Amino acid sequence: MVSPDRNQAALVRGDVTEQQVNSEIELLSSADLLEEVVRRCRLQNEWLSRSNGMAPVAVERAVRKLRRDLNINPVRRASVIEVAYASPDPERSAAVLRALADLYLNAHLKVHRTAGAHQFFQDLAVKYQAQLQNTEAQLSGLVRSGNLTLRTEQKSLMLQRSIEVDKAL
Repeated sequence: MVSPDRNQAALVRGDVTEQQVNSEIELLSSADLLEEVVRRCRLQNEWLSRSNGMAPVAVERAVRKLRRDLNINPVRRASVIEVAYASPDPERSAAVLRALADLYLNAHLKVHRTAGAHQFFQDLAVKYQAQLQNTEAQLSGLVRSGNLTLRTEQKSLMLQRSIEVDKAL
């Protein structure tokens, strides 16, 4: 917090508790999240031949291997979580970490979003869509009833009339 008083030092609050960090680590290492990382990065492909072509078995084995290869640890005295993954292929490592980060952020938002927020914004979108359609209908009704034209149409009509007058002269 910042105070208008020069003599008072700024107060920094550590809002993140150890339990919250541990909850985020659990979310990061959840079976659903890791399974989606496996599917997105196609890590199950190397297990298909060893699983007699059974995809669910290959996915489960790939998830177990990913769980062993992932290193997820909280950083001491910080609200930071360190995630490391290594594989023989650097591109695969980058892809796995990218997918894990994307999926984690989506899962975090789902877990921590305000209840009813999605429905609230969905209702607003429906309301504004209805207002837009109503306004567009009113505008087209005005154009039809009052012989109103749009500016671009007016310009083209004026140009056409000007050409016709020039021809007549």
